[in-house]
Amino acid sequence: MEFLERYPDFAAYDQSFAQNLIEPGPSVEDIVIEEAAVNGTKKQGSKRKLVEDEPTSSKRSKISQSNSQPNSQASVPDIDMGEIEELCNNGTKLTTVDREEWKNYIGPEEAGYQKIQIVFRLPNNEREKIEIPDTTQLRALFVFLDGRGLNSREHVLVLTYPRREYFFDRHSSLNLRQLRFNRQELIHVDRK
Repeated sequence: MEFLERYPDFAAYDQSFAQNLIEPGPSVEDIVIEEAAVNGTKKQGSKRKLVEDEPTSSKRSKISQSNSQPNSQASVPDIDMGEIEELCNNGTKLTTVDREEWKNYIGPEEAGYQKIQIVFRLPNNEREKIEIPDTTQLRALFVFLDGRGLNSREHVLVLTYPRREYFFDRHSSLNLRQLRFNRQELIHVDRK
C-alpha cells in the first residue's frame, strides 16, 4: 500500500504516528538477525536475551552491561502520552493549503470585468504581487495567505486610501467589485 493511500491527509498520518508511540516495538527476543551471505548461503540466527545473572565470557557484553546499568533510569521514556495525543488531535496545522490553491477561487472573467493588481505586504515585510479579476471573492485572498503559512482567521487585510479592514468571518463571501477595490491595491496583512 502506498503512502498516499495509507495517509490521505495530515490527520491520518498524525493518528498513525500517535499509535506508533503508544504501541511498544518488538522485544529483543523477536528480533531476527541476518548475517552476511557466505558462499551464496545465508545464515539466520536470533539474538539471545541477556540474562543478568548468567555469567558471560565475552568482553564486549560485559562492557555493554556495565555501560547500560547507570543509564537504565534515563532510558525510560518520561513522555505524557495524553499530551501528545491531544496535540495530534486538536493541534493546529502550520499549513495544509497548497501555495497555488487560491487560484481555484479566482472569479470568472465576465463582460465588463476589471483586472485588479494586488500587492500584499506580509508581516515579515515581504511583498507578493498578484493580478485577478474583480469578480473574485475575497476568500481567494485569504486562501492565498493560508498557502503562505499565515492563518487567515488570525489576520486582517488592511487597505489604505481610504482605510478599510476586511476579516475572513465577515467579508470572505463578497467579491472585490462589491468591496469597491481600486485597480491597484496595497494590502497590509496584520494580526488581529
